[in-house]
Amino acid sequence: MLAHEVVDRVDVAKVLVAHLIARKETRWPGFQTRQDYPDSDERYGHFVNSFVEPGKELRIIHRTLGGDEMAWGENLVEDEETELQGA
Repeated sequence: MLAHEVVDRVDVAKVLVAHLIARKETRWPGFQTRQDYPDSDERYGHFVNSFVEPGKELRIIHRTLGGDEMAWGENLVEDEETELQGA
């Protein structure tokens, strides 16, 4: 494995963990099981997406099934995102 491949894998891992943290529910038991949120939550019947603008950190956004961005303030938890940035 080459160095740039390792960097890509680390980037993908950070994004995956950010998505798992943003979705405060257990979804697909065995893949995302959260002891602090043991049940599915129908409020999460939408997409959790992310993007990185050049020179900025990863941003998690919530989108409706139609693709429109949703206001989802409580789940854009800056403390959890800050933990990921330090990883």
